[in-house]
Amino acid sequence: MAGTGVRRNNGGDLPHRSGLRTQDFLKNIQQNLLRVGLLSAVASALLAFFLSRRLVRPILAVSAAAAGMAKGDLSVRAPSLSGERELAELADNFNEMAANLQRLENERRQAVADIAHELRTPLAIMQARLDALEDGVYALNPAQVALLSEQTQQLTRLVDDLRTLTLAEAGRLSLHLGALDLTGLSAGVVRDLRDRAGAWGVTLHLSAPTSLLLYADAGRVRQIAVNLLENALQHARSRVQLSLEAGNGSALLHVDDDGPGIPEASREAVFTRFTRLDSSRTRATGGSGLGLAIVQELAQAHGGAAQASRSPLGGARFTVRLPLDEGGGPQHSGRITGGLSFLILWLPTWLCRSARAVGRK
Repeated sequence: MAGTGVRRNNGGDLPHRSGLRTQDFLKNIQQNLLRVGLLSAVASALLAFFLSRRLVRPILAVSAAAAGMAKGDLSVRAPSLSGERELAELADNFNEMAANLQRLENERRQAVADIAHELRTPLAIMQARLDALEDGVYALNPAQVALLSEQTQQLTRLVDDLRTLTLAEAGRLSLHLGALDLTGLSAGVVRDLRDRAGAWGVTLHLSAPTSLLLYADAGRVRQIAVNLLENALQHARSRVQLSLEAGNGSALLHVDDDGPGIPEASREAVFTRFTRLDSSRTRATGGSGLGLAIVQELAQAHGGAAQASRSPLGGARFTVRLPLDEGGGPQHSGRITGGLSFLILWLPTWLCRSARAVGRK
C-alpha cells in the first residue's frame, strides 16, 4: 500500500513538472521576443534617424540658400550634392535659377547705368550751353538754337529707341503687317541715305533681284535697313553695299562695309544694348548703341533673326533673315498686338466723352 502510494505521487508530479517546463519555455520565448523587439525598435529608430538626417540635410541646405536669396543675396548657391539623383537635381536647378536671377539683376543694373550715361551727355551739353547763353558768353542766335535742337533730337531718338527695344523684348510691339516689296523698300532707303554717305566720302550700292515679297511691317523693316546702313556708314572707309537674295523660304538682307570688321568673339555681343566695340569704330557721335539690338528684336518679331560675320569687302557683314510671303497671310500673330483691337476698345469711350462734351455745351 505504501509502495503504491509512492508511485501515485510520482505519477502526479510528472504533469506538473512538464507544465512548469512549458511555462518556463514560453516565458523564455516571450522574453527573447521582447528583447528582439526592443532591439529592432532601437535599430529602426537609429536607422530612421540617420536616413532622415541624410535626406533632410541637403533639403535644409537648399532652404538656407533660398532664405539667403529672399534677403537679396543673389550670389548664394546650394552645395553640390552627390547622393540621391532627385536631390542633386534639386540643388542643380536651384543654382541655375539663382545664376539666371543674378545675371538678370546685373543686366538691369548695367542697363540703368548705360541709360543714365547716354542721357547725361546731351543733357550736360544743353545745360552748359544754356548757362553760357544766360551769362552772355554766347549770343542767342540761330546757330545756338540749332545746337540745342540737335541735342534735343538726340534725346528724342534715344527715348524712342529705348521704347521700341523694351516693347520688342516684352513681345508687346505693334506690327502692322501687309504685303511688302523688300526690293522697292531697300531701293528707297539707299536713295535716302546716299547724300549722307557722300558727305562722309562713302559710296552706297544696292544689289537686289527684281522683287522680293514679304508679309511684314513696312515701317519696322525700313527701320532694320536704316539702322544697319547707318551702322555701316559709321564704320566704312569708302564702300557700303546692301544686297538681297532669296533662299529656303526666306529673304536675306546683307549689309557689307569695308571697315575694320568685328572680331569673331564679339559678333554676338554687338546685338546687346549699348554695346560699342571701341572708339575707333565710331564716326562723329557714334549713335546710341541701341541700333543693332533693335535690329535683332525687330527681326525676331517677324519670325527671323540677325547675325554678324565677315564681309567679302573686308569689313563687317550683317545679315537679316525674314520669311518670304508664300502663303499670303498672317504668320506671326502670336507676337503682334493688333492696333484694330485697341481701336475697337477705345472708340466707345471716345464717343461717350464726345457726347458728354456736346451735352454740356
